[in-house]
Amino acid sequence: MKTIAEVAQVCKALNCTACSDSLWLRICQAKFADTDPTLWIAQASSGIAGTRSVQAPTNYRSVYRLLSSSAFIVGLWRGSGSIARSHLYEFHWEVDCIVGTGLRYESMRLSAIRSSFHRIGPDRLITPELISDKHCVLRQTHINQKTPSRAAESVAAVAMNSFGSSPTGDIVLGSSPQGSFEHEMLRFMQGAVASKSRRRRSSRNQSSGGSSGESTTLHHLCHVHRPVPTARHPLQGLWKGDYGPNGVQIVQIMYDFSGSAARLIATKVTGDDHVPAGRRTWHALAAPQAEPWNSEERDLINLRELIVPRLPLGDDEAADEPPCNVVAAYAGKGKVAGLNYFQPRWVEGRLWQYDDGGIGFLWIDAVFQHLLVDLKRIDDDFR
Repeated sequence: MKTIAEVAQVCKALNCTACSDSLWLRICQAKFADTDPTLWIAQASSGIAGTRSVQAPTNYRSVYRLLSSSAFIVGLWRGSGSIARSHLYEFHWEVDCIVGTGLRYESMRLSAIRSSFHRIGPDRLITPELISDKHCVLRQTHINQKTPSRAAESVAAVAMNSFGSSPTGDIVLGSSPQGSFEHEMLRFMQGAVASKSRRRRSSRNQSSGGSSGESTTLHHLCHVHRPVPTARHPLQGLWKGDYGPNGVQIVQIMYDFSGSAARLIATKVTGDDHVPAGRRTWHALAAPQAEPWNSEERDLINLRELIVPRLPLGDDEAADEPPCNVVAAYAGKGKVAGLNYFQPRWVEGRLWQYDDGGIGFLWIDAVFQHLLVDLKRIDDDFR
Protein backbone atom coordinates (compact mmCIF):
# COMPACT_ATOMS: atom_id res chain seq x y z
CA MET A 1 0.00 0.00 0.00
CA LYS A 2 2.90 2.33 0.68
CA THR A 3 4.21 1.71 -2.86
CA ILE A 4 0.82 2.57 -4.39
CA ALA A 5 0.74 5.80 -2.39
CA GLU A 6 4.23 6.72 -3.60
CA VAL A 7 3.36 5.95 -7.24
CA ALA A 8 0.22 8.12 -6.97
CA GLN A 9 2.39 11.14 -6.13
CA VAL A 10 4.56 10.86 -9.27
CA CYS A 11 2.19 12.36 -11.82
CA LYS A 12 -1.48 12.88 -12.58
CA ALA A 13 -1.71 9.84 -14.88
CA LEU A 14 -0.25 7.47 -12.28
CA ASN A 15 -2.46 9.05 -9.64
CA CYS A 16 -5.55 8.19 -11.69
CA THR A 17 -4.28 4.63 -12.16
CA ALA A 18 -3.53 4.20 -8.43
CA CYS A 19 -7.01 5.45 -7.54
CA SER A 20 -8.89 3.42 -10.16
CA ASP A 21 -11.60 1.11 -8.86
CA SER A 22 -10.45 -1.79 -11.03
CA LEU A 23 -7.00 -1.77 -9.38
CA TRP A 24 -8.43 -1.79 -5.86
CA LEU A 25 -10.85 -4.57 -6.82
CA ARG A 26 -7.91 -6.76 -7.87
CA ILE A 27 -6.09 -5.92 -4.62
CA CYS A 28 -9.16 -6.89 -2.57
CA GLN A 29 -9.58 -10.15 -4.47
CA ALA A 30 -5.90 -11.05 -4.06
CA LYS A 31 -5.67 -10.30 -0.35
CA PHE A 32 -9.13 -11.44 0.75
CA ALA A 33 -9.69 -14.60 -1.26
CA ASP A 34 -12.22 -16.03 1.25
CA THR A 35 -14.83 -13.36 0.47
CA ASP A 36 -16.19 -11.56 -2.59
CA PRO A 37 -15.55 -7.78 -2.55
CA THR A 38 -18.08 -7.25 -5.37
CA LEU A 39 -20.85 -8.46 -3.07
CA TRP A 40 -19.73 -6.12 -0.28
CA ILE A 41 -20.09 -3.09 -2.53
CA ALA A 42 -23.22 -4.51 -4.17
CA GLN A 43 -24.97 -4.47 -0.79
CA ALA A 44 -24.02 -0.81 -0.32
CA SER A 45 -25.28 0.00 -3.83
CA SER A 46 -28.59 -1.75 -3.12
CA GLY A 47 -29.52 0.69 -0.38
CA ILE A 48 -27.43 -0.09 2.71
CA ALA A 49 -26.33 3.34 3.86
CA GLY A 50 -24.55 2.44 7.09
CA THR A 51 -24.92 4.47 10.26
CA ARG A 52 -24.81 8.24 10.59
CA SER A 53 -21.40 8.04 12.24
CA VAL A 54 -19.85 5.48 9.81
CA GLN A 55 -20.80 5.31 6.14
CA ALA A 56 -21.03 2.16 4.04
CA PRO A 57 -18.29 1.73 1.38
CA THR A 58 -18.93 3.38 -1.97
CA ASN A 59 -15.87 2.16 -3.93
CA TYR A 60 -13.36 -0.68 -3.76
CA ARG A 61 -10.76 1.45 -2.06
CA SER A 62 -13.16 1.95 0.86
CA VAL A 63 -14.05 -1.77 0.68
CA TYR A 64 -10.35 -2.56 1.06
CA ARG A 65 -10.13 -0.32 4.13
CA LEU A 66 -13.21 -2.01 5.61
CA LEU A 67 -11.92 -5.53 4.96
CA SER A 68 -8.46 -4.68 6.31
CA SER A 69 -9.85 -3.18 9.51
CA SER A 70 -12.19 -6.16 10.09
CA ALA A 71 -9.97 -9.11 9.10
CA PHE A 72 -8.43 -9.48 12.57
CA ILE A 73 -11.77 -10.62 14.02
CA VAL A 74 -11.68 -13.86 12.02
CA GLY A 75 -10.85 -16.63 14.50
CA LEU A 76 -11.85 -17.75 17.97
CA TRP A 77 -12.78 -15.44 20.86
CA ARG A 78 -14.35 -15.60 24.31
CA GLY A 79 -16.31 -13.07 26.29
CA SER A 80 -14.23 -10.81 28.50
CA GLY A 81 -14.25 -11.27 32.24
CA SER A 82 -12.93 -14.00 34.47
CA ILE A 83 -16.16 -16.04 34.52
CA ALA A 84 -17.18 -16.85 30.95
CA ARG A 85 -18.97 -20.16 31.32
CA SER A 86 -18.39 -22.43 28.34
CA HIS A 87 -19.07 -19.66 25.79
CA LEU A 88 -16.86 -19.16 22.76
CA TYR A 89 -17.37 -17.05 19.64
CA GLU A 90 -16.04 -18.02 16.23
CA PHE A 91 -15.88 -15.58 13.31
CA HIS A 92 -15.35 -16.73 9.72
CA TRP A 93 -15.52 -15.25 6.22
CA GLU A 94 -18.61 -15.60 4.06
CA VAL A 95 -18.89 -14.33 0.50
CA ASP A 96 -20.54 -11.05 1.52
CA CYS A 97 -19.73 -10.60 5.23
CA ILE A 98 -17.99 -11.95 8.33
CA VAL A 99 -20.29 -14.21 10.35
CA GLY A 100 -20.00 -14.73 14.11
CA THR A 101 -21.26 -17.90 15.76
CA GLY A 102 -21.69 -18.52 19.48
CA LEU A 103 -20.53 -21.90 20.83
CA ARG A 104 -21.85 -23.19 24.15
CA TYR A 105 -20.82 -26.44 25.82
CA GLU A 106 -23.24 -28.15 28.18
CA SER A 107 -22.33 -31.83 27.77
CA MET A 108 -19.20 -33.91 27.41
CA ARG A 109 -20.94 -36.26 24.98
CA LEU A 110 -22.54 -33.69 22.69
CA SER A 111 -20.98 -31.18 20.33
CA ALA A 112 -21.20 -27.44 20.90
CA ILE A 113 -24.60 -25.76 20.78
CA ARG A 114 -24.37 -23.16 18.01
CA SER A 115 -26.20 -19.86 17.92
CA SER A 116 -26.04 -16.78 15.72
CA PHE A 117 -23.90 -14.04 17.25
CA HIS A 118 -23.13 -11.04 15.01
CA ARG A 119 -22.70 -10.28 11.33
CA ILE A 120 -20.03 -7.82 10.21
CA GLY A 121 -20.76 -6.37 6.79
CA PRO A 122 -20.89 -3.17 4.72
CA ASP A 123 -23.84 -1.80 6.70
CA ARG A 124 -21.33 -1.04 9.52
CA LEU A 125 -23.93 -1.73 12.21
CA ILE A 126 -21.29 -3.95 13.85
CA THR A 127 -17.79 -2.47 13.85
CA PRO A 128 -14.82 -4.40 15.32
CA GLU A 129 -12.11 -2.32 17.00
CA LEU A 130 -8.80 -3.87 18.03
CA ILE A 131 -7.62 -2.71 21.46
CA SER A 132 -4.54 -4.95 21.80
CA ASP A 133 -3.27 -8.18 20.29
CA LYS A 134 -5.59 -10.14 22.61
CA HIS A 135 -8.58 -7.83 23.15
CA CYS A 136 -11.14 -6.19 20.90
CA VAL A 137 -14.47 -4.41 21.09
CA LEU A 138 -17.49 -4.97 18.89
CA ARG A 139 -19.33 -1.67 18.57
CA GLN A 140 -22.98 -2.39 17.82
CA THR A 141 -24.99 0.59 16.58
CA HIS A 142 -28.74 0.61 17.08
CA ILE A 143 -30.83 2.87 14.86
CA ASN A 144 -33.53 4.38 17.02
CA GLN A 145 -36.78 5.19 15.27
CA LYS A 146 -37.73 8.80 15.86
CA THR A 147 -41.24 9.53 17.08
CA PRO A 148 -42.99 12.76 16.20
CA SER A 149 -43.29 15.39 18.92
CA ARG A 150 -46.65 16.49 20.31
CA ALA A 151 -46.06 19.99 18.94
CA ALA A 152 -45.63 18.62 15.42
CA GLU A 153 -48.77 16.49 15.75
CA SER A 154 -50.77 19.51 16.94
CA VAL A 155 -49.56 21.73 14.10
CA ALA A 156 -50.18 18.94 11.58
CA ALA A 157 -53.70 18.40 12.92
CA VAL A 158 -54.49 22.10 12.58
CA ALA A 159 -53.12 22.08 9.05
CA MET A 160 -55.18 19.02 8.18
CA ASN A 161 -58.36 20.69 9.46
CA SER A 162 -57.58 23.80 7.45
CA PHE A 163 -57.45 21.63 4.34
CA GLY A 164 -60.85 20.20 5.16
CA SER A 165 -60.54 16.41 5.29
CA SER A 166 -57.75 14.08 4.34
CA PRO A 167 -57.95 11.86 1.27
CA THR A 168 -58.47 8.80 3.50
CA GLY A 169 -61.13 10.45 5.66
CA ASP A 170 -59.16 9.78 8.91
CA ILE A 171 -56.74 11.91 10.91
CA VAL A 172 -54.67 9.37 12.84
CA LEU A 173 -51.30 11.04 12.46
CA GLY A 174 -49.16 8.97 14.80
CA SER A 175 -50.08 5.65 13.19
CA SER A 176 -50.57 6.66 9.55
CA PRO A 177 -48.81 4.36 7.08
CA GLN A 178 -45.80 5.59 5.14
CA GLY A 179 -46.74 7.22 1.87
CA SER A 180 -50.13 8.42 3.10
CA PHE A 181 -51.06 12.10 3.03
CA GLU A 182 -51.24 12.24 6.84
CA HIS A 183 -47.79 10.69 7.24
CA GLU A 184 -46.16 13.12 4.81
CA MET A 185 -47.88 16.09 6.45
CA LEU A 186 -46.62 15.00 9.85
CA ARG A 187 -43.07 14.63 8.53
CA PHE A 188 -43.21 18.13 7.07
CA MET A 189 -44.52 19.67 10.29
CA GLN A 190 -42.01 17.75 12.39
CA GLY A 191 -39.23 19.57 10.56
CA ALA A 192 -41.04 22.89 10.57
CA VAL A 193 -41.49 23.12 14.36
CA ALA A 194 -37.97 21.99 15.28
CA SER A 195 -36.23 24.75 17.23
CA LYS A 196 -32.93 26.26 16.14
CA SER A 197 -31.23 25.09 19.33
CA ARG A 198 -32.31 21.52 18.70
CA ARG A 199 -31.00 21.68 15.17
CA ARG A 200 -27.68 23.04 16.41
CA ARG A 201 -27.50 20.24 18.98
CA SER A 202 -28.20 17.63 16.30
CA SER A 203 -25.54 19.14 14.06
CA ARG A 204 -23.07 19.09 16.94
CA ASN A 205 -23.79 15.40 17.62
CA GLN A 206 -23.25 14.48 13.99
CA SER A 207 -19.98 16.40 13.75
CA SER A 208 -18.67 14.60 16.86
CA GLY A 209 -19.40 11.15 15.40
CA GLY A 210 -22.74 10.45 17.09
CA SER A 211 -26.40 10.95 16.46
CA SER A 212 -29.50 11.50 18.52
CA GLY A 213 -31.11 8.69 16.50
CA GLU A 214 -28.42 6.12 17.35
CA SER A 215 -27.32 4.22 20.44
CA THR A 216 -24.28 2.00 20.91
CA THR A 217 -23.64 -1.30 22.69
CA LEU A 218 -20.10 -2.53 23.28
CA HIS A 219 -19.15 -6.22 23.37
CA HIS A 220 -15.69 -6.92 24.84
CA LEU A 221 -13.93 -10.05 23.56
CA CYS A 222 -10.63 -11.79 24.30
CA HIS A 223 -8.76 -13.70 21.61
CA VAL A 224 -8.34 -17.47 22.07
CA HIS A 225 -5.23 -19.06 20.62
CA ARG A 226 -5.84 -22.49 19.09
CA PRO A 227 -2.70 -24.64 19.38
CA VAL A 228 -2.53 -27.24 16.62
CA PRO A 229 -1.49 -30.76 17.70
CA THR A 230 1.56 -32.16 15.91
CA ALA A 231 3.53 -35.40 15.98
CA ARG A 232 6.02 -33.82 18.41
CA HIS A 233 3.33 -32.07 20.48
CA PRO A 234 0.37 -34.46 20.35
CA LEU A 235 -1.54 -33.23 23.41
CA GLN A 236 -1.64 -29.50 22.69
CA GLY A 237 -4.95 -27.99 21.59
CA LEU A 238 -8.33 -27.07 23.04
CA TRP A 239 -10.13 -29.53 25.30
CA LYS A 240 -13.38 -29.57 27.24
CA GLY A 241 -13.67 -31.00 30.73
CA ASP A 242 -16.49 -31.60 33.20
CA TYR A 243 -15.64 -29.69 36.38
CA GLY A 244 -18.59 -31.12 38.32
CA PRO A 245 -20.84 -28.42 39.84
CA ASN A 246 -18.93 -25.75 37.85
CA GLY A 247 -20.06 -27.33 34.57
CA VAL A 248 -18.23 -28.02 31.34
CA GLN A 249 -15.23 -25.75 30.82
CA ILE A 250 -12.74 -25.18 28.03
CA VAL A 251 -9.02 -25.71 28.64
CA GLN A 252 -6.06 -24.78 26.44
CA ILE A 253 -3.08 -27.16 26.62
CA MET A 254 0.36 -26.08 25.40
CA TYR A 255 3.94 -27.29 25.76
CA ASP A 256 6.38 -25.17 27.78
CA PHE A 257 10.12 -25.54 27.23
CA SER A 258 11.26 -22.58 29.33
CA GLY A 259 12.32 -24.64 32.37
CA SER A 260 14.80 -27.44 32.95
CA ALA A 261 12.18 -30.00 31.87
CA ALA A 262 9.43 -29.67 29.27
CA ARG A 263 5.95 -29.31 30.75
CA LEU A 264 2.33 -29.40 29.66
CA ILE A 265 0.49 -26.24 30.74
CA ALA A 266 -3.32 -26.25 30.97
CA THR A 267 -4.95 -22.80 31.08
CA LYS A 268 -8.64 -22.15 31.49
CA VAL A 269 -10.27 -20.52 28.47
CA THR A 270 -13.59 -20.37 30.32
CA GLY A 271 -13.62 -20.05 34.08
CA ASP A 272 -15.74 -20.40 37.19
CA ASP A 273 -16.12 -18.83 40.64
CA HIS A 274 -13.01 -20.58 41.96
CA VAL A 275 -10.35 -20.58 39.20
CA PRO A 276 -11.17 -17.86 36.63
CA ALA A 277 -10.52 -17.77 32.90
CA GLY A 278 -6.91 -17.06 31.99
CA ARG A 279 -5.49 -18.90 35.02
CA ARG A 280 -3.61 -22.17 34.97
CA THR A 281 -5.70 -25.10 36.14
CA TRP A 282 -2.90 -27.72 36.14
CA HIS A 283 0.53 -28.54 34.73
CA ALA A 284 2.44 -31.78 34.24
CA LEU A 285 5.78 -33.03 33.00
CA ALA A 286 5.75 -33.62 29.24
CA ALA A 287 7.59 -36.94 29.66
CA PRO A 288 5.45 -39.84 30.95
CA GLN A 289 6.50 -41.89 33.93
CA ALA A 290 8.54 -44.96 33.16
CA GLU A 291 6.82 -48.30 33.12
CA PRO A 292 6.25 -50.63 34.84
CA TRP A 293 4.55 -48.33 37.34
CA ASN A 294 5.24 -48.80 41.01
CA SER A 295 2.55 -49.96 43.42
CA GLU A 296 1.64 -46.41 44.50
CA GLU A 297 1.05 -45.37 40.90
CA ARG A 298 -1.01 -48.48 40.19
CA ASP A 299 -3.15 -47.76 43.26
CA LEU A 300 -3.90 -44.25 41.94
CA ILE A 301 -4.86 -45.63 38.53
CA ASN A 302 -7.12 -48.22 40.16
CA LEU A 303 -8.88 -45.36 41.99
CA ARG A 304 -10.24 -44.12 38.64
CA GLU A 305 -12.95 -46.78 38.64
CA LEU A 306 -14.16 -45.45 41.98
CA ILE A 307 -13.86 -41.74 41.13
CA VAL A 308 -15.50 -41.68 37.68
CA PRO A 309 -19.23 -40.93 38.20
CA ARG A 310 -21.51 -43.78 37.24
CA LEU A 311 -24.40 -42.96 34.92
CA PRO A 312 -27.84 -44.45 35.64
CA LEU A 313 -28.56 -47.87 34.21
CA GLY A 314 -30.38 -47.77 30.90
CA ASP A 315 -28.41 -44.81 29.55
CA ASP A 316 -27.95 -45.82 25.90
CA GLU A 317 -25.11 -43.35 25.30
CA ALA A 318 -23.17 -44.67 28.30
CA ALA A 319 -23.73 -48.26 27.18
CA ASP A 320 -22.25 -47.49 23.75
CA GLU A 321 -19.05 -46.07 25.22
CA PRO A 322 -16.40 -48.74 25.90
CA PRO A 323 -14.38 -48.37 29.11
CA CYS A 324 -11.05 -46.59 28.60
CA ASN A 325 -7.75 -47.62 30.08
CA VAL A 326 -4.78 -45.54 31.23
CA VAL A 327 -1.84 -45.98 28.85
CA ALA A 328 0.45 -43.20 30.14
CA ALA A 329 0.81 -41.27 33.41
CA TYR A 330 2.46 -37.87 33.91
CA ALA A 331 3.40 -36.35 37.28
CA GLY A 332 2.02 -32.87 37.83
CA LYS A 333 0.24 -30.40 40.08
CA GLY A 334 -3.31 -29.06 40.05
CA LYS A 335 -4.60 -25.74 41.29
CA VAL A 336 -7.35 -25.42 43.90
CA ALA A 337 -8.85 -22.18 45.25
CA GLY A 338 -11.69 -20.92 47.35
CA LEU A 339 -14.58 -18.77 46.16
CA ASN A 340 -13.48 -15.74 44.12
CA TYR A 341 -10.01 -17.25 43.70
CA PHE A 342 -9.36 -17.05 47.44
CA GLN A 343 -6.04 -18.51 48.63
CA PRO A 344 -5.08 -20.47 45.49
CA ARG A 345 -2.60 -23.28 46.01
CA TRP A 346 -1.06 -26.21 44.15
CA VAL A 347 -1.64 -29.83 45.11
CA GLU A 348 -0.18 -33.06 43.77
CA GLY A 349 -1.78 -34.41 40.63
CA ARG A 350 -1.56 -36.89 37.77
CA LEU A 351 -2.24 -36.47 34.09
CA TRP A 352 -3.54 -39.69 32.54
CA GLN A 353 -3.66 -40.48 28.85
CA TYR A 354 -6.33 -42.97 27.77
CA ASP A 355 -6.38 -45.51 24.98
CA ASP A 356 -9.37 -43.79 23.36
CA GLY A 357 -7.42 -40.56 22.75
CA GLY A 358 -8.80 -38.67 25.75
CA ILE A 359 -6.98 -37.48 28.84
CA GLY A 360 -7.82 -36.88 32.48
CA PHE A 361 -6.27 -34.97 35.36
CA LEU A 362 -6.45 -36.15 38.97
CA TRP A 363 -6.18 -33.70 41.88
CA ILE A 364 -4.64 -35.65 44.80
CA ASP A 365 -5.91 -33.78 47.83
CA ALA A 366 -7.57 -34.93 51.03
CA VAL A 367 -9.90 -31.91 51.11
CA PHE A 368 -11.18 -32.41 47.55
CA GLN A 369 -11.12 -36.21 47.86
CA HIS A 370 -9.19 -36.90 44.66
CA LEU A 371 -11.10 -34.86 42.07
CA LEU A 372 -10.83 -36.25 38.52
CA VAL A 373 -11.65 -34.23 35.40
CA ASP A 374 -11.71 -36.13 32.10
CA LEU A 375 -11.16 -34.06 28.94
CA LYS A 376 -12.04 -34.46 25.27
CA ARG A 377 -10.79 -32.57 22.24
CA ILE A 378 -13.03 -29.93 20.67
CA ASP A 379 -10.89 -29.06 17.62
CA ASP A 380 -13.49 -30.58 15.29
CA ASP A 381 -16.07 -28.03 16.47
CA PHE A 382 -14.26 -25.20 14.66
CA ARG A 383 -13.76 -24.32 11.03
